Amino acid sequence: MSSRIFFSYSRDNSKFVLNLAKELRSAGADIWLDQLDIDPGARWDKSIEKALKTSPVLLVILSNSSVMSHNVMDEVSYALEENKKIVPVLMEACEIPFRLRRFQYANFTEDHQKGINSLIKALNLETEVAEKLSDISVEVDNHEQKKKEEEEKLKREAQVKAEAKLKEEKLKEKQQREEQQKAQILKAQQNKVTKSSGCSTTVIIIGAIITIIFCFLVFLFVLGSMDEGDYDTVTPYQEVNSTVYDADWNLAVKTNTLQMYLTYVSTYGQGNEHYLKAANAIEKLLVKSGYIPYTNANNTQRYFNRIDETAIDDFPRPNDFIIALTNSKVWTSMPSYDTNASLNGDIIYSGEIVFVVDVIYEGLAAWVQVRYPN
Repeated sequence: MSSRIFFSYSRDNSKFVLNLAKELRSAGADIWLDQLDIDPGARWDKSIEKALKTSPVLLVILSNSSVMSHNVMDEVSYALEENKKIVPVLMEACEIPFRLRRFQYANFTEDHQKGINSLIKALNLETEVAEKLSDISVEVDNHEQKKKEEEEKLKREAQVKAEAKLKEEKLKEKQQREEQQKAQILKAQQNKVTKSSGCSTTVIIIGAIITIIFCFLVFLFVLGSMDEGDYDTVTPYQEVNSTVYDADWNLAVKTNTLQMYLTYVSTYGQGNEHYLKAANAIEKLLVKSGYIPYTNANNTQRYFNRIDETAIDDFPRPNDFIIALTNSKVWTSMPSYDTNASLNGDIIYSGEIVFVVDVIYEGLAAWVQVRYPN
């Protein structure tokens, strides 16, 4: 019958100690461990003291925490005083106390099976117990190896999933960047259209004014003539003396509104001496720009009309003037093209006229880039 083995250890090493104690007990060794052998309701300190006194062998587990434990070192001192057999078990690399260095120890720092073999020698276990403990240790090693392999497998699977997720996120980020780049390119192109007009913008604006308003006035004049039964050829511009148009020009300058300048140009035509001044004045008034919806998403409602209502199609073209049918808020860019698009705080009120820089079609709907007075 083997001698009882008392386990002395630090609570930090409970898992290692419990597994080792179970292996020894399964092999037939007589061991005592507080975790396994103190009965419920029994006094902990008295039970440990009694077991220590009656156990011929002290198995002390050495670790960084146990060599600093007063309880463990007290148990070692007691075993030395009582001439008990002391077997150190080196669980991890640590500073072995001086008084224990002369004892043969079992080394578990490199390999569990090697540690068991060295423990068998240090304890001088009976052959039957030693063989069984060795077999159990092999089984434990196999179990631990399988457990380790399973953990590594799960770790690899988790890593593969993480890499796939990261790849998917990078792809989404790339797509978002591409969409943003497209929006920036579109915006740059639209800005380029505005900037490239340069000194010719005034001529373009006035050309648009003359064309649209001329057609509009002819249309209204013809309708009026038809109502009166007059089918003679009509001219939209009537001959007036310089005093009259100078007075109207002074009124337009004093008022300094887009509507007044447009009215003046449409009334006196391109040949008037104040024509270029009116063009420059209109250009100076169109100081702000932005984006507004021309129709709703389904093109069932229009928010603006072309001034030239005789146009064949409903949508405006660049260089057209359009008039607001309702109040419309102005955007910095198109929301569907630019995630950073926002309202710029301006409102085009019903009845106000704006100048079309570009037309952007989106499904059935249309948006317009416009310039307008401050």
